[in-house]
Amino acid sequence: MSTTISQHMTINAPINFVIESFCAIESWSSWGGLCTNANFLSESNWIANSKFSMSISLRPLPITLTNIFTVTDPLDLPENCIEWSATKFGLASTHRWQFKGIERDVTRLESVEHITGFSLFLFRPVGIWLVIKYLNHKWMHELKFSTEKQYKQTK
Repeated sequence: MSTTISQHMTINAPINFVIESFCAIESWSSWGGLCTNANFLSESNWIANSKFSMSISLRPLPITLTNIFTVTDPLDLPENCIEWSATKFGLASTHRWQFKGIERDVTRLESVEHITGFSLFLFRPVGIWLVIKYLNHKWMHELKFSTEKQYKQTK
């Protein structure tokens, strides 16, 4: 069983500024209300097979989930695309975020989350795909707000 969740958002900042903001995962917890901690476990960041850990809080529930993610080889991806994957609770997930410059100071962020696994069948009645869609949208919105605020301060 599998499901794919696609979303997009426009960010009012140049593409390189948005990518740089996103790629600095050590700062994710400062702008991402969901993320409580993120850091690379390998010396090289965002290269093929590098690994990072991320913890997210499911507030108001007293639940924090931590997972280890593996970065996809950038040579296998479209330009300005970042992809990582993980497995947890019998679910394999792939997260692809693609950044597209659509105007001088405007970037379109497209997110595709692909989840597979038998446990998806078990979680589907509780709307796990809605939870993932909500969490992803919230994270994208937090990136947008933080990046636009930082970019305005540089002008």
